[in-house]
Amino acid sequence: TLEFTEQLLEKTDTKFFISNDNLDAMLFPPYYFDEYLYDHYIPLANLIHSKGGYFWVHSCGNNLKLAKCIKKCKIDCMEGLTHPPLGDFPLHEAHERIGPDFVVDGGNSCHEQELFDEDGPQKIRDFSKNLFKQIAGNPHFIFASSCNTSPRTPWQNILAMRDAAANS
Repeated sequence: TLEFTEQLLEKTDTKFFISNDNLDAMLFPPYYFDEYLYDHYIPLANLIHSKGGYFWVHSCGNNLKLAKCIKKCKIDCMEGLTHPPLGDFPLHEAHERIGPDFVVDGGNSCHEQELFDEDGPQKIRDFSKNLFKQIAGNPHFIFASSCNTSPRTPWQNILAMRDAAANS
């Protein structure tokens, strides 16, 4: 991985690198970091950072127990960070647990997406407004899917998420 990444860094202007792992404490418990992952992630992050790049890792699931590991690994962003009830990481806590420059990417899980009643779009706008208040003042936030957009998501809910982000 290091050799491949080094070749990419030499041949492209790419600044964002995302690992295709899915860091989830159920799949990668904290002790895995001691045994396997620090030796991989820390040198990789150092290499990427040495060329001015950013290191992202996909992370839908339960990640609160991994906050210290993520910080130690120098990961810049957990793409798809999942808040309760589907995950366990309240997004507004990410900066205090990992660091002020950490990028929070998420806030939109299938729990919100799959609201099928007629009040779904309003519930999404209310949820999003509350989320934006909680994370206010942090310039490192990307309002995005926490893992994916459910194929069962009604179109009006997608529009409500778009509008919530545009009007925040």
